Amino acid sequence: MEDLSTASSSHLHKMEQTSVCKDCSVPMTTASLAGGTSDLISWQDVRLIRLVIAFLITVLQLVLGIPGNVLSALVFYRQGLRERINLCLFALALTDLVVSLYYALLTMEEQLRELFLLDAWLVKIHFVACVGFLWASQFLSAVIASERCFCVVSPFHAKRLLKTSTMAAIIVVCSSLILCGFCAAVPGRFSATSIVDPVTNTSKTKFSVTRYYLDNQKVMDILDVFVYATALPSIFFIIIVVTTAVVAVKLQSALAWRNSVATSETTQVSKDVSTSKARLSSKEVAVTRMLIGTSLVFIVCAIPNLCGQLASFIVPDLSYTGKFYNLYSLMWAVIGLFRSINSSLNFVVYYVMSSKFRVTLYTLLGCWCKGHKSRPDVSCNVVSSDMTKSLA
Repeated sequence: MEDLSTASSSHLHKMEQTSVCKDCSVPMTTASLAGGTSDLISWQDVRLIRLVIAFLITVLQLVLGIPGNVLSALVFYRQGLRERINLCLFALALTDLVVSLYYALLTMEEQLRELFLLDAWLVKIHFVACVGFLWASQFLSAVIASERCFCVVSPFHAKRLLKTSTMAAIIVVCSSLILCGFCAAVPGRFSATSIVDPVTNTSKTKFSVTRYYLDNQKVMDILDVFVYATALPSIFFIIIVVTTAVVAVKLQSALAWRNSVATSETTQVSKDVSTSKARLSSKEVAVTRMLIGTSLVFIVCAIPNLCGQLASFIVPDLSYTGKFYNLYSLMWAVIGLFRSINSSLNFVVYYVMSSKFRVTLYTLLGCWCKGHKSRPDVSCNVVSSDMTKSLA
């Protein structure tokens, strides 16, 4: 599986098109690409590895990505969207859910083409706009990292300036702009037509550039290649790396201060005050640790994409029209795997690092079990006593 919005490479060398969309759309290439003898890896090896990766992505999304994001959204909704961080994580779960659904359908469609030689391009043609949610997810990850950094560095100003309504407006407006810009730059770039082969009496899908793209080529190329393929991922990556580093340093300093206060010999009143402060800060510490975990997952999964983009700029032949076409196809398959992991793994981070998330999840699952199995020992309205603790 290649980049989210690229076509299956097993069919690309059979097409006779003339242009390439760098990162976001169905690539148009020539008929001679797959057979280059100077490539570093054979097409047969690439095809086998791609099938394995597509299978892994399909299993990952069906087992963890889709159900995990659904459960995450339900948990944060249950905890209350009036809390700013819950609203952000709820929005992130929804966008990752769309990405996971698209990945699952896309990889299953590709496996149908590869294994059964079906001319199946339904998802690629009609749902390519869903790729825009990938950048919306990256934006939300950057917003969450920035929000947590602001809260740790200046909690008073964060509480006064970052209202939940303000955060909701930022999420809706900026995500809408990202999605609208992507829809303007990519889905209308190519058109697909079905051509019947009179010899075999079978139909094949052919792709071609549209008049809309030719009339707006410069603007669309800038949006596609420079904005969505390069600028936005780089900006989001830098923001998350910097804010995560700042938060980690500040968190370590805060924990060191708490330990020194807790172990110092003071009066009983001072001890009570310090204990109260420690308890009050335990929730923020737990939430911050959890969000550092999600940021680290994002950073690790974003590195292959940035390295691939950099390699494409440095090595011109590492492209759909270059002599390293097979390697380029394999590179985007690996990038797609890491993007799929990023959209699926947050649920695991939440579950492992947040006791409040686990308690709410158990409550939701208990309600479901009660409704389907008539279990009188499970209460849907009474929250476990663990949730009354200031744990995240």
